[in-house]
Amino acid sequence: MGNNFIYGFIASLLVLCISLLRLRQRKRYEKNGVKVQGLVSDLLLEYQGSTRAYYPVVAYRTLEDIKFEEKSSFGTYPAAFKKGQKIDVIYDRDDHKKFIINHKKYVYLEVVFIVIGVLGLIISSFYLMK
Repeated sequence: MGNNFIYGFIASLLVLCISLLRLRQRKRYEKNGVKVQGLVSDLLLEYQGSTRAYYPVVAYRTLEDIKFEEKSSFGTYPAAFKKGQKIDVIYDRDDHKKFIINHKKYVYLEVVFIVIGVLGLIISSFYLMK
């Protein structure tokens, strides 16, 4: 039983760290990036073991009118967006291929994962201290 709580602690710590890194990345993009409108041109269903996620492929133009079409690094199941949906994109000034989708669904997911990580740490710590 004790090992399960150790694994839970480690998993919760990983979820929390990854979520905080994504939130930090979002803040950096919001501060230094360029906001433009994009379009979900496709949805790619990818499998990693038994886990599946839809990754939106986003088409957008930079302020210099250069067109990019890139797959988002963040996928969800079920799909968070629909093909043809207009979305806000924030791209990196130094590397226009790097971007984030600026949508409240993603912000909510980041907050939910932070809460899950914190709760997991609290619960597993409580049982590990017994």
